[in-house]
Amino acid sequence: MKRFSWIKYLPLWALMALGLQSCEEKDYEKIYGNGSPLAENVTPRKDYIYEYNDEGLVTKISLWVSETDEQGYEEEYLKTIANISYPQSNRAVMEYVADDWPTTYTFAFGENHFANRMIESDADGNYITYFDYDSEGYMTSMNSDGDKLELGWTDGNLTTVKQKDNADSKTELTYTDQTDFTLYKMDPFLLDVHLGAFAAPLSWWFERGMSHALYIGFLGKHSRNLPATLVAYDNENAEPERGEFQYYNYSGVSGWRYDEVY
Repeated sequence: MKRFSWIKYLPLWALMALGLQSCEEKDYEKIYGNGSPLAENVTPRKDYIYEYNDEGLVTKISLWVSETDEQGYEEEYLKTIANISYPQSNRAVMEYVADDWPTTYTFAFGENHFANRMIESDADGNYITYFDYDSEGYMTSMNSDGDKLELGWTDGNLTTVKQKDNADSKTELTYTDQTDFTLYKMDPFLLDVHLGAFAAPLSWWFERGMSHALYIGFLGKHSRNLPATLVAYDNENAEPERGEFQYYNYSGVSGWRYDEVY
């Protein structure tokens, strides 16, 4: 994630000490977790290949890719995206190796079986992200040293998105009765959905290894239905951006598009 904060340059032991010092502000379960991930929360991501352990939890993510060699021949091979281990019942470690910037994500799980804390470690250092969920297991906020995303849900669908840097800016979504994300090639976590002119897309918040953590069931549930409309507001523009999502399925060719409505 694109954060620039002094906390990222602390070593891992210092981050743990910081967690100990803040126990008065966050309870023990929030810091350390006392739950475990569940296989039933895994949502296999299209085109990716998963390996599982005996409990049904994902241990490896791969993808078939093709490259052209010096002679101009195309070669296809199975590329490892991430390896996941479970050193304790309430911990998971994802080693993301898909590109030239390997990153390790260490997750601690709460009683709802989703991660309430994540330590991200890469070549630049470490930082902590905290997550909150509603009673149904939908993420309501993620907070990393001042960078905060707030999410509102209605009937299992993401209906509001707010960013802390501008409390008066928000995106509101409505939904259709359709549920087939695969048919229309839409990301069920809405990572590929435009959120309007005033909010970063969810793919910015859940970039690289974090996007895969969503699919392997670590970071809450996804929307039940396909979105219908979008309205994006902020406190500096009188007119919000309004848009609608269109779905098509003609002669076996299906997909979706977003159109702004003026």
